[in-house]
Amino acid sequence: TAGVAGLRAEARRVEASARTDEVAREDAVRRTRHARQWVDPDGAWRMSVRGTVAAGARIWAAVDAATAGDAESRDADAFDALERLVTRADGVEAAGPRATVHVRVDHAALVRGHTEAGEVCEIPGLGPIPVATARALATDSILSVLVTDGVEVVGVAHTGRTIRANVRRALADRSPSCERPGCPLDHDLEIHHLTGFAVTGDTRLDDLARLCGFDHYLATHHGYRLTGPPGARRWLPPEAGDGRAPPRAA
Repeated sequence: TAGVAGLRAEARRVEASARTDEVAREDAVRRTRHARQWVDPDGAWRMSVRGTVAAGARIWAAVDAATAGDAESRDADAFDALERLVTRADGVEAAGPRATVHVRVDHAALVRGHTEAGEVCEIPGLGPIPVATARALATDSILSVLVTDGVEVVGVAHTGRTIRANVRRALADRSPSCERPGCPLDHDLEIHHLTGFAVTGDTRLDDLARLCGFDHYLATHHGYRLTGPPGARRWLPPEAGDGRAPPRAA
């Protein structure tokens, strides 16, 4: 009995370590994210961006969806779409999911919650993402999942977690700013499942909240929890550890 208990404890330790490694890599990239601009010797405005693969996929999916196909080249069309997206100021809450994101993931990793040697969880053409990030993307994106077992494709599914337009509008009216107590942000908010779609199997208004990107990140990857009804929310630290959040990027 003692030997079995020891093996189980070691398995839990290995699993926790694997998850920590995935999140640590994501944290390292996130802390160095940037968007920089300059004018080159030809007098052209230039921009350099760096961020997580998941963030880049959302940005480029939005650009791709906004292209009009009437520019002189595909690159020029993408630039025009980006300009339209970032300069619009209508302030209207989006009625549907923000983008369509495609993820390739090994079935074992999807079930386990993290990848192991030889497994993949990636956005094709861009690079790997944590399994937890893939799950989080499904809340505010249309997530197309290609599930593989080695080289064999065993399933293709479109998740059903996206929020209906009437629920989105009700949520935006109920929660105009980040619901984490003390957070004043009221723009670029993300939708968060309080209980988790895997538990509820539904997207009810009373199980949804709006969080700023950083707080949603903490809830997804670092075990922070938002509890209580609207207007009386509580923000609880992880059950294990010192409860300190990773620093916001400067």
